[in-house]
Formats: sequence, structure tokens, C-alpha cells
Amino acid sequence: MFQQLIVGFGKAGRDLHLTCLHKARRRPEGRGLFDDRIGVVDPLVASGAALEGAAGLPAYASIADARSAFDPRRTVVHICTGPSEHYPVFVAAVSAGFRRFVVEKPFTIHVSDAREILALQREAGLDVAVVSNWLSSPVTARLKAIIDSRELGALERMVIESSKPRISRTLANSSHQTAFDVEMPHQVALALALGGTEAAVLHAECTDLSSASGTVPHMGGATIATTHGDRVAAVCHSDLGCPMRKRDVILELERGTVIGYYQTGADDNHAWVKRFSGDGRLVATDVYEDDPLSTCFIEYYRHFAAQGPEPLSSVEFNTAVVDVIARAKVLSGLLHPAGAPDAVLRGAGRSRPRAGAGAPAACSDLAAELSSGAARALMPPPAATRGFKQRSRT
Repeated sequence: MFQQLIVGFGKAGRDLHLTCLHKARRRPEGRGLFDDRIGVVDPLVASGAALEGAAGLPAYASIADARSAFDPRRTVVHICTGPSEHYPVFVAAVSAGFRRFVVEKPFTIHVSDAREILALQREAGLDVAVVSNWLSSPVTARLKAIIDSRELGALERMVIESSKPRISRTLANSSHQTAFDVEMPHQVALALALGGTEAAVLHAECTDLSSASGTVPHMGGATIATTHGDRVAAVCHSDLGCPMRKRDVILELERGTVIGYYQTGADDNHAWVKRFSGDGRLVATDVYEDDPLSTCFIEYYRHFAAQGPEPLSSVEFNTAVVDVIARAKVLSGLLHPAGAPDAVLRGAGRSRPRAGAGAPAACSDLAAELSSGAARALMPPPAATRGFKQRSRT
């Protein structure tokens, strides 16, 4: 069994990781993986200035301070600080002897940090998994099975949306600099998992968050359009000023459409997959119990205990996620090309793309949509898909 050391005790560490570690320990498949000893590394908690949720947990001001109480051979470090602090935390934890890590998303916000962590992993023999709730959902497993079986033909297009009302939290907390760093890591990870990691960024944009209390630059929403290989086109969209929660993905295949609805909140742990025939008829609805973050932790700890495979959400995989988001920031003007590594610029394309000769039809159609100006607020799915989506929600 592994003890857990949570580094950073803000919302992610307190409300997500601590809560779901307790839930994962209670699940039958989590038995024997999680020790009940959990520690917190956070200077505020250690000083007594921020005790909410930390009652009864040993707290330390630094990872070095925690080293004497938590044996690195039996401890998994959960990195829940702001993303810009992930690399320094890795360095401090590795120096203290820790080798197993679970990292909150986004993995990093800089390609250079991702590559430094990748090099550190290889040099020090680290075992690292990055939080990616959507990849651990039964919805994703079902979508992947449909794609791989080709029961509806080849995948041609994906529209992935994750939107929610986040105005109050954005106004109160400046830990994220852009909307690309909030929900988009989950969405890009899903696009890469289903469409392939070789992705070219066609278009990207980011909007400001406007409210009665003021405007927060670059935190209103984000959109990234990509192509994967020579066939699959994808659009990821997130609106952080949306009045309702949406977490869904539309897959258009040669002979039908599939819509996956992910769990949207802690009040209900269910998710859905709906399949439609080529003429728009609903042919099947699957309903799943879904507790994705707890499942994510169980999968990761089984790997740490040599009882399961390496998670897809590895350092290498998330370096690709960071790279796609960095290229999107270049296109949207939030990252200057002169300061970006060469890898960030590969496949960056144009902010208003032009379909190249020989581009597959799905990609050409997508490029035309992006260039039309109609996609400014939201990259819409085709009319047929909008009909599927509307009917499936009635």
C-alpha cells in the first residue's frame, strides 16, 4: 500500500485529490492500494493559516520537511500546485528521494518544462501519471471500442465541448492565465487519445471573461481546431462563462454518429453514450456509473504496484498535449513565436487556415468553416450533428 503526500492544498488538492483518494480507498478495486496515511505539503497549512479540510492531516512547509515522515519507497506524491510550479516541485521531490507522482492537469503550461520533466523522468527512473479524468471514464472506453471496431466505419470528425459557469472562481483566483489552461487539457487529451497524437493545429482563439464585476483577459473561453493524420478533424471548445455545465463529445463516423455525455458534477455519478444511425435514428443508449477521478487514481496506483499497465496519460503523452496547446497559444497571439521552441511551431499553420491540396474532405470542410467567420463564438458541428445533439437531449 502507498501513502500519499499532497503538495499544494488549494481546490485541486483539498476538494479533488483528497476527496477522491478517500473514495478510491473505499471502492472494492482500490483495496490494498491506498494506505490511510495522507500528508500535506503547503506552507499555509503548515503555518496554521489555511486549515480548511486539513484537520488531522500532518502538514509540512516543504517536501524536504516531509521526507522524514514519508518513506519515498512507499509514497506517491500528488502535485496539486499551480501548473507553473510543477517543474520546481518535481526537482525538490526527486532531490528528496521520491519517485512516484500523480500530477494535476495541466501538466505544465510551457513545452520547455514538459521536456525538462521528461528528461528528469528518464534520468531518475520516475513513475509519473498525469490526471486525465476523461480518459478513465467508461464513456471514453466505449467510444474507443466503437472507433476500433469500425462498426460505424472510420472516424471522420470530433466536436468536444467542456463548458461551465466559472466566473466567481476566475474572479477570486488568478492561478490560470488563459482559458487554454483550464478545461482544454482534458479535451485535447481526449482528441489525441481518439484521433491520434500526430496533430496539426489549424485554428485557435481565446476570449475575455466579461461580467458585472469586470473583465478578465483571456479567461472567457477557448477553441482549438486540429487535424489528426490524414482523415480526422477535431474541434475542442470551452466556455467558462456558460450558464450551464456541458461535457460532451460528438463523433461523426462514416455510417453514424455517437455522442458521449460525461459526468458534469458531484451530484450525480452517471454518464451516457448515444449511438445514431446514418439517417439520424437513435439506435442505442448506454448509461454508466462514472466516478472518473477515483477510477483514475485506482488505475495509476495499480500501475505503481505493478498490478496494471502504464496509464495512457503519461509524461510523453502529456508533452504532446502541452505542445498542441502551446501551438494554439501561438496562433491566438498569446505566445510569441520568437520565444517558443521549434517544436511548438511545427504544424502551427495559420490562424485562418486554408485547406491544402489533397486535404481530406472532413479537414477541408472544417477549414472552410473556420475561415467563414461564423465560428467566432463557437465552432459548430454540421447541421446534421446539431440535429442529433438536439434530439438526443429531448
